[in-house]
Order: sequence, then structure tokens, then C-alpha cells
Amino acid sequence: MKKDRDEYEDMCFVIMPIGELESYPPDHFRQVYEDILKPAITQAGYIPKRADDDRASNMIQVGIIEDVVNAPMAVCDLSTRNPNVLFELGIRQAFDLPVVLVQEKGTPRIFDISTINTIDYGKELRYREVLKDVENICEAIKATKDSSKGINSVIKLLSVRKADLNNNEQLSDADELQMLLYSNINKM
Repeated sequence: MKKDRDEYEDMCFVIMPIGELESYPPDHFRQVYEDILKPAITQAGYIPKRADDDRASNMIQVGIIEDVVNAPMAVCDLSTRNPNVLFELGIRQAFDLPVVLVQEKGTPRIFDISTINTIDYGKELRYREVLKDVENICEAIKATKDSSKGINSVIKLLSVRKADLNNNEQLSDADELQMLLYSNINKM
């Protein structure tokens, strides 16, 4: 069932690994969500939501994509370089929507998004580190929200307009050329 716009008004969707991972203690990313991300998001004035917060019995992918596109803010945890996380981040970037990137200290930066500020947090979830991490992420969310001139997307960086699919609007020749150029540069 499709949500109406009011349900998204104060939502911050959290894009992050869900489930158990061999190289992490049990429930590690649930703890990161509960102890760091949720408090930071709440302090920044948003309502946090992660994909597994939905309890309805329906196709989870549909809900995730709706939340990725409709939430006014998102936080994305890059710690494991999870393909699903990167896919959801790519969608958010394509729609030129604000997102705060976070990852565990020591996680190598991903080249294509390394120029976007990324907030590091402590993997060990030590009390004083958690308090500082919550503060840093909260400030990043507020700054991202308040930044009307910020560039948080390759699409915005290249000044490519989004095609209005409802009106069958076509990209201009210049926009199409920019996209083609970027695509070729990316292949190299």
C-alpha cells in the first residue's frame, strides 16, 4: 500500500546493512542503529526508520524504494560496502536527495563518493565514543538539511536535470552529452 506524503514529512530513512555478518558480533548493526543512528536522527528532529522497522507482510523492496525516494533525509552506512546499501544510495543520488554518509573508522573510502563528507564512528561502540558519534552525526544531518547550496550528488555536480517521466520530457542535447561524457569517464 502506497504511503501518502504526510507519512514521510519528518522521516529519515536509514540505509545500512541488515542482518548478521560473519566478521561482526551478533546484532552489531542493530546496535549501531539503536545506539548511534537513532539518537542522532531524533536529536536532529527526524523520525528514524530502517527497512526492517516495517512489520507488514508485503514486498520489502517496494517499501525500501519508496522510502529511499520519499524520505526528506537519509543516513547511509557504508561500513561493509554492502551492494544493497550502495544500490539504495545510488537511487538517492540519482534523485539528488540529501543523504549523510557514515561508516566505521578504518573503512576504506569508496572512490566515486570519496569527495562527499563522511562521518566516521567507532566500531567498538564504547560509551564516550558513542556519545561523540551521536553528536557528530546529528550535526551532519542538521548541516545537510540547512545546506541549500550543498552538492550531495554527482547529478547535481554535473548540473544534469532530472527527466520528468510523467510528462515524457526528454533531456536536452547538452544534458545528454554530459551524461554520456560522465558515463565514458566512469568506464575509463
